[in-house]
Amino acid sequence: MMNTDKMKKISVAALLSLTTMTSVIAPVVLAEQHAHHHSKDIDVASIKAKIAKADKEAESLYKEMDSIQAQVDSIKAAKMGDADKRIPQEVEDLGKQNEAVLSKFYQAVGDKSWSSNQEVKDLVKQSAFSATDKKTLLTYFETVEILEAKLNQTYDAFEQATMTQNDQLRQLTAKIDAIYEKHGVTKDTLAAYYNTMEITAD
Repeated sequence: MMNTDKMKKISVAALLSLTTMTSVIAPVVLAEQHAHHHSKDIDVASIKAKIAKADKEAESLYKEMDSIQAQVDSIKAAKMGDADKRIPQEVEDLGKQNEAVLSKFYQAVGDKSWSSNQEVKDLVKQSAFSATDKKTLLTYFETVEILEAKLNQTYDAFEQATMTQNDQLRQLTAKIDAIYEKHGVTKDTLAAYYNTMEITAD
């Protein structure tokens, strides 16, 4: 964990950046991740026709994925509520409330870094800050630790509850990938196609 002014947001932000299979990307979208900007000539009309055929064949699988995704969304609402938005906001608000003393602390520790909440609390205790500032800082880091633990538990419960759906989505994604490849639509082909058409696969 880096000791910058943004440290108060890093842990929760890292948690929120974790992805699950609950947001499966279709093969067409995956092309963007494999884009190689080259000038190789391609037959746009031919590729467009292949994509259309693959889309049609995979249509039922996409509908099945939509149905499973609806289940995931329902489970998320039940298991998480608004925790994924509320808790990070609480952490951010807490940081703003303690911005002055946190700024002094980060300046005081300089290049020192820490990898756990206990380490940063030890730094606070060893610092030359006043007893009042130390208490404020310790309360801040302890509160953030509690909030992060709550968010972790919420995500763990959600992921545990959607294991079956995630596995189903992985299997469907593999089947859809195979359909596109069968029609000659590979990730590299799509990358070249979208690069040529100057459009982004959103």
